[in-house]
Amino acid sequence: MVAATRVATGYGASPAQELAALQPDVVHLHNTFPNFGTRWLERWGMKTVATLHNYRTVCSAGTLFRDGQECFECLGPSKLPAIRYGCYRGSRSQTLPLAIGATRVGGFRPILRHPKTLVALNDQMAEIIASYSGRPVTVIPNFVSDADASTAHSDSWAFVGRLTEEKGLVDLLANWPPGRQLHIYGDGPLRPLLQSQHSAETGVHWHGLANRVDLLKTLGRFTGLIVPSLWSEGLPTVILESLARSVPIVISTRVAAAPALIAAGVAVPMSVGPIARDGLIDALNQVQGRGDQMRRQCRVYHRNTFSSQAWLDAITAVYDKLG
Repeated sequence: MVAATRVATGYGASPAQELAALQPDVVHLHNTFPNFGTRWLERWGMKTVATLHNYRTVCSAGTLFRDGQECFECLGPSKLPAIRYGCYRGSRSQTLPLAIGATRVGGFRPILRHPKTLVALNDQMAEIIASYSGRPVTVIPNFVSDADASTAHSDSWAFVGRLTEEKGLVDLLANWPPGRQLHIYGDGPLRPLLQSQHSAETGVHWHGLANRVDLLKTLGRFTGLIVPSLWSEGLPTVILESLARSVPIVISTRVAAAPALIAAGVAVPMSVGPIARDGLIDALNQVQGRGDQMRRQCRVYHRNTFSSQAWLDAITAVYDKLG
């Protein structure tokens, strides 16, 4: 109940006292959901840069995805569709405070209204947030550290993520070509059913939740990372971690960052929902056929676009404009 009240009203835990004592030149906001209020932004917004990591400010689910397809109903003036469909955790009562919070008088709208600069992780997210908020949005992707390159195993692929509908794993497994090796890292509500249907005999290996350090040590050995998402997912960190390790991407065309990754030569597109097996096999073969060249390009693209230095240069330019 306390968290719901914070989300609906914007009243809640606030850094205002600490900010008053510190008097910072820049406040960089990443997330207030669900434990922080947003009312303090009325005072500190002109010194604030807000990075939006998902669509929570405009969508109760945070994904713009519902019932197996993209959904933009709540980008209109009413949030009633979110309540009607129970978009947050499948519950109308739990969705209600998020829907209220996304209105003009609620808790989330100040994040779109008060900060001096809004930052999105990719062009598509920036376009959606800009059209909704009526404000320009700067694109600055996340970053990950450089990593040592390793030798790829032959015809060995990885999926890393939560095992939920919008991640596209159901269609991927239904069309996965027998004999090719797919390693799945992650857990979620779909795991029991999918694991009962797809086993090592069909080339599918289940690893469950993996220690991040151990996963990153293994990631560079795969031929490629598969990202079959059905929704306009922004830029999953595992993509950046793969590129840093010279691992190419086979990516759904619905992922927001897909066009840029494909244009850069570090990803190959795949169709989604349902995936055609021939198209999937063609995408896998393309990555294998371009082999070493594609892996080299991954490292170059990571260094130029997703390295810590690239992020620092971009965000420093934003900070300099706050004065």
